[in-house]
Amino acid sequence: MLDVCPEALKHVCSALYGMADAIETGRTDVVARHHQELSALRTGLRDGLRELGEAKQRTEAQVGQHIEELQALGELPPDPALVAQVRGVTAAMQDATSRLGGCLNALAQRVESATQRIAALEAQLSPPVKPSFRDPDTRLYTRAAFDERLCFAVATGPFRGPWCLLLADIDLLAEIGEGLGRIVADALVFKVSRILEERTREECRHAFLARYDGGSFAAIVPGDLGQARSLAQAFCEGVAAARWEYRGQERQEVLETTLSIGLVPYRQGCQPDALIERAERALRQAKEQGGNRMVAAADG
Repeated sequence: MLDVCPEALKHVCSALYGMADAIETGRTDVVARHHQELSALRTGLRDGLRELGEAKQRTEAQVGQHIEELQALGELPPDPALVAQVRGVTAAMQDATSRLGGCLNALAQRVESATQRIAALEAQLSPPVKPSFRDPDTRLYTRAAFDERLCFAVATGPFRGPWCLLLADIDLLAEIGEGLGRIVADALVFKVSRILEERTREECRHAFLARYDGGSFAAIVPGDLGQARSLAQAFCEGVAAARWEYRGQERQEVLETTLSIGLVPYRQGCQPDALIERAERALRQAKEQGGNRMVAAADG
């Protein structure tokens, strides 16, 4: 059967069976980047099915060509040896076609099973997001959701790729609240949260972003410190460049602010409280240096 299929079919079959077996093992080393990897796997499965469909079409075309040749042979004077040869070739083609169809059906079932296991694995890898885990003011995840996800990330740390903890705080928010009122300050927190959510989708959409406390935000960022720095830079630049109008006592005023950020890379064996303490220390250093900057724990 494989003689009538492209060589790539063998590799596709082998790769898909290997993917299914890998999923069966239930390894959790894909937690940090599981969404990205699962998306790639789905793409691979779709490409495999498409290639198999193309192989089937090519095989059917070859079978049709051979049938035409056999019909032409049938117009020649009868010859016992030729008849036997024709019958043998016809039987071989029928067997090859049948086996190819069976292989396609079996592989489609394997793909469907693997897809279902992907969905089950994705649901198992991450803690469930409860309705109460959404902050009503910013629509980001709450501190409770963040704490649960952080504990999960630390518990699976030995099986994960590198990741970092990011803490961000709006500069001078208390002063803005005292001078302009609570309503303006709350509106500012909401506006900043939208910028951070947008930058997260653009720079690192697999990061887990939450409202940490008041005007503070936290993110679990998959990747090394360089990836976290890139996201932090996008946060700072996005907030610093934004301008918001609000109604002052006599006229429309323009409000602007900046962001301070503390970063800390995960180290195996480090517990959640220790990670948070290191990130908060880095955040305080950023504030003490004037704000509108990021400080990584590894830097100092």
